[in-house]
Amino acid sequence: MFSDLHKINRYLGVIVFILLILGSIVFYQERMCFLDNAFQSFLLINDGYPRVMTNRWPAVVMRLLPWAGLKFGFSLSWILILFSISYPIFQFLCWWIVSEIYKRADLGILVLSLLTLGVSDTFYWCPSDLTQAILLLICCYAILEKPTVNIRDYALISLFSFASLFFHPLGLLVIGFMILYTSILDWKINIRQLLYLLLFTLLWFVKSKFLTNWYDIAKQQEFLGNLSTYSFISLPINQVFMEEVFTKYHFILAALGIQIIVAFLQKKLLTLLFVFGSTAFSIIMIHFANPHGVHSFYVEANYQLLTIFTMLPLIIFFYRSNWTRYFNIGLCICMAVSLVRIISYGNDYTERIVDIKNISSISCTKQLISENDLDSKLYKMTWALSVESLIISSIKGRQRTLSLRVADQKERQFIGPFKEYDIEELNQDYFILSDEHYCY
Repeated sequence: MFSDLHKINRYLGVIVFILLILGSIVFYQERMCFLDNAFQSFLLINDGYPRVMTNRWPAVVMRLLPWAGLKFGFSLSWILILFSISYPIFQFLCWWIVSEIYKRADLGILVLSLLTLGVSDTFYWCPSDLTQAILLLICCYAILEKPTVNIRDYALISLFSFASLFFHPLGLLVIGFMILYTSILDWKINIRQLLYLLLFTLLWFVKSKFLTNWYDIAKQQEFLGNLSTYSFISLPINQVFMEEVFTKYHFILAALGIQIIVAFLQKKLLTLLFVFGSTAFSIIMIHFANPHGVHSFYVEANYQLLTIFTMLPLIIFFYRSNWTRYFNIGLCICMAVSLVRIISYGNDYTERIVDIKNISSISCTKQLISENDLDSKLYKMTWALSVESLIISSIKGRQRTLSLRVADQKERQFIGPFKEYDIEELNQDYFILSDEHYCY
């Protein structure tokens, strides 16, 4: 079995996605009552339809199941569960397209590696659009690798490419790496792939220049400001990264080490240089974008680029060699360890849920609290705490909410992120708050 690439991909795929879906159900509160997903869940339930934020319309796909649950009158917990499992279902569909429609079991293994080997916090902070962009671009690469491309293929690659551009701009680095690495490795230029990369880059430029939004502009300005403020050596995130390499990214580090050995044995130093150059360039970009590295879960999502840069070369090498069996055995072990690590990281997010429940169990239904009274390591970020607490307290019918936003004492509205709501504006089928002042 371990020598059969297609069998190991199918077995691993079934096991990994069953566990990811089960984990999404068991930890649905930890995933859906945390920051972005809590905010999106609130908007979905209160507005009655999925919201498109910062032009990232493809993300609506992950909200179709909970929207259907809302339309059918499901309970709040079931709406959140449907939202939670939407992510692994989308990921499964991408894996299935690559593995079964285009018969690329090696790229199926790459998808599974992306979803396990560098993942810990991002299982719980799961709305990273970069992950979805990478998955779609792996599908595009599978199509581009075909000897002949038909109309269906062109339709899919157009849809996936367009969607990935709106998911996340860093997807360009992934498809660029995949195409250029194989060209350097085989000393062969695939004209169709090269033309695709040029067209994708052109579309990326047009989107970045003319279809931008306030969030993209703010991040660009912040990045440019960090470039002028810091030198790479002085970035605080460098120390954070080095500390986490051995706890969160050890498999990426190990993959780089194996690549060094393989490159010297094969005398393919140019490909090794390309891998290290791509990895270094990505780390520099990520670190200047997040110089302090305070929010590890957010930075980890961007490090998923490194999984592609380190695993694709190993997959190509071992599946062209006589060492396939041993590589697959090692891969199974690494994925098992990664899944255990993902579960172990759930404790912090569970404690966060419990703490919010405890704080919001006082007598008044709307409470003001100082951010200084909260454990910053446990809470990570607090901008969505008002909707997080509203949802958490409403799952079992308790009408409690918690707000960190300073409000005038005359305020009787629900104060959420970016907007104040009159009590009557809330969806009364799911959220019921009394018309009283916020209390301390």
